[in-house]
Amino acid sequence: MGIFQRYIKKDNGGNPVVGRDGKPKREGPWFVQYPHSRDPETGKIKYRTEKASFSKKKAEKIFRAKVDAFQEMEQLGVQVDPELSFSRLMDWGLEQDVMSAKASASDDLARAVHLKTEFGNRKAAQITPLMVDNFRIKMKKVVSERTGKPFSESSINKMVSLASGTG
Repeated sequence: MGIFQRYIKKDNGGNPVVGRDGKPKREGPWFVQYPHSRDPETGKIKYRTEKASFSKKKAEKIFRAKVDAFQEMEQLGVQVDPELSFSRLMDWGLEQDVMSAKASASDDLARAVHLKTEFGNRKAAQITPLMVDNFRIKMKKVVSERTGKPFSESSINKMVSLASGTG
């Protein structure tokens, strides 16, 4: 858990560059590894690693924010139901007052149909970024009923944004 650089710096000959301490120097973006959830069966903390920034200070800020969010979740006892299906989660989100008050509420309902078709019965907690990327590629080939053309990148982004809760 913490921040680190993953890639070893190499010289022109392809050999690792060694620092004064005798360890290989590292380069590239900074990564953060932080706790993100607790396994409901075993109680063990699950960690997630993601690329943060090319700035160490920014990576440290991101790391602190992620750890603070996890600790707050632990203290408040807020846990996402790991058995909740994507479809049920989407329905719940669309029922919220903030979503129905949006000018694009009817468009959101239409976008949700495509998302539910793709991810419907899967557990919401198990949808991965790879699945979302595959959805994006698939949707570029699907013809829109309204326009008769394949979905645009903008429309696909709006669908993914709706699914992530930022739409």
